[in-house]
Amino acid sequence: MRPVRAKRRVGSSKGYRDGRYRLSFNFGDFLDARFGRHGSHRALEALGAALNVSQDAFLEYHAELYSKENHPSEEKDRFNSTSYLLKIAEKVPALKGNAKFETAVKEDTFATWANRMVEKFNASKIAGAPTLKYNGQNVAGSSSTAPMTPQDFIQALNAASGP
Repeated sequence: MRPVRAKRRVGSSKGYRDGRYRLSFNFGDFLDARFGRHGSHRALEALGAALNVSQDAFLEYHAELYSKENHPSEEKDRFNSTSYLLKIAEKVPALKGNAKFETAVKEDTFATWANRMVEKFNASKIAGAPTLKYNGQNVAGSSSTAPMTPQDFIQALNAASGP
């Protein structure tokens, strides 16, 4: 889910901002296990550090991490690089030059939090990423999979939640 990016492209984040629905993220690091690396987990730790700054910083950083511009191909482990994670954070106003955030990323402060997120993901039996659920039910986009574009996301969520 990319709510901030959806807001930028579509012009509205009203549904979750006004309480119409609640966003809940489940993060896995299954690519790390598959490819014998650590970047997904490191990115998750950095997201924990961003959430510690603010909810908006988390959402904006999440959107940047998963943007076409910044997200590495599955074969590369660029998220294992602290400097790369911090470079991406410079695009988020609340994280740019934020010493507490930078220290948390450098010192793996949110490793335990990231471990709990991965355990929650593994227990959820989510079959793939991304997965969108509304009231516990899977929501499909126009192609019968999870919505992949901001427009699909908003359309699917509006259809699931009603008027």
